[in-house]
Amino acid sequence: MSQHAAEQAADAGAATEAPARFRASHRALTDALKVAALAVPPRPSVPTLGGVVAHAQGRSVTLSAYDGDVRVSVTVPADAGGNGRSVLDYDELKKTLAAAVAGETKAAAAQTPVDIEGGQVSTPQVSVPVRVHPLEEYPRLPPTEAPAATVDGAEFFRQLGRVLPAAGGAKALPTFTTVRLELTTESLRMAATDRYRIAVADIPAQPWESDHDDQAATQVRAALVPVRVLAQIAKHLGKYTGPIALGIRHESESAMVTLAIGTAEITIRRYPDGFPKVESFFPAERHLAVSVSRTAVAKAAKKAHALTKAKGITGGSAMAEWDADGGMTLAPYYGCEDQARVKGAKVTAHIAHGSAADLQGRTLTLDAEYLLTALDAFTSDTVTLHLQADSNGQFDRPIVFTEGQAVGGDGYRHLLNPVRLD
Repeated sequence: MSQHAAEQAADAGAATEAPARFRASHRALTDALKVAALAVPPRPSVPTLGGVVAHAQGRSVTLSAYDGDVRVSVTVPADAGGNGRSVLDYDELKKTLAAAVAGETKAAAAQTPVDIEGGQVSTPQVSVPVRVHPLEEYPRLPPTEAPAATVDGAEFFRQLGRVLPAAGGAKALPTFTTVRLELTTESLRMAATDRYRIAVADIPAQPWESDHDDQAATQVRAALVPVRVLAQIAKHLGKYTGPIALGIRHESESAMVTLAIGTAEITIRRYPDGFPKVESFFPAERHLAVSVSRTAVAKAAKKAHALTKAKGITGGSAMAEWDADGGMTLAPYYGCEDQARVKGAKVTAHIAHGSAADLQGRTLTLDAEYLLTALDAFTSDTVTLHLQADSNGQFDRPIVFTEGQAVGGDGYRHLLNPVRLD
């Protein structure tokens, strides 16, 4: 029986099913609750939505939660003989588990066995009741999507950490508070933008073994996933290094994304697709490329950011200039009237493509904070700035940061729009 069919059968008998009864370790339960919290609303509209479903089966128990947009299920090992389902109040259960091991060492608390039977929580030292919600009032859990491909967990979270900062903040349009996942059986692309910058990461993928036909296997599946959800996944599961299975459903009425991360399975309702075609903003060919010391540029950018703030300038910028030998300086931008009195810090630079004549006398002005965020996405000693043709002495078209010298990057690209000066 498929998982979806099993869930439907379980839902049909919810009103008569026996309450959950199982024993598991304190650490396993508390760790599972931390992940399940992704789908527990902080202020539920009805009390039942503040619960977590505990479903015990044999030697495992699955804790599930669903807030209408995100479903989380985490399976942990349990002693043999467990069975039944109950909806336990999440907040009370979390606090009760913490209180039940008060005074114990961390190691002793982690190993403490916890028995749950219906609404009773017991350890070898104490036994107390917790609130139970009616099982039949809890919304039916949405089905998960079958995996299409797997990616390396460590690489997934590494690249996700580079992409997330480029997304818009809470006040941005909904589309710009998402990450676009584009999945084939060969690669996963993650992209985020706030209209002023774009981050794109590519991760190799392996096809999931299935009976799907060849056409379905090669199909590109895309979805917009909220940044807030991905950030919480990274917070609680970011140390996971095993394979991650991904599946994306296309039907508009039930469009979902499922990530299977170890013992956790997270299904997310995807946003309607309105993401800009970000690839069109990246240059297809190199015009100019300058390799710079990442640490030196970051140090100069921090000075520029601090000095513009000290000057009382909102949204401080850093201006790069080049001399006849291709030498680069980075200075805080104080405005047209005062800029002649500003001296910048010298930065180690090497022209990777083009000539010093293409750079001499030209300027590049970037938002200092955005520049620092872009540099933080890299760990290499050098990064390459890919510059397009200038206009009136300014590089005012989008520039691209890469780790290597190829304009297409080496798995990650970061685009910034320059500040255009009058």
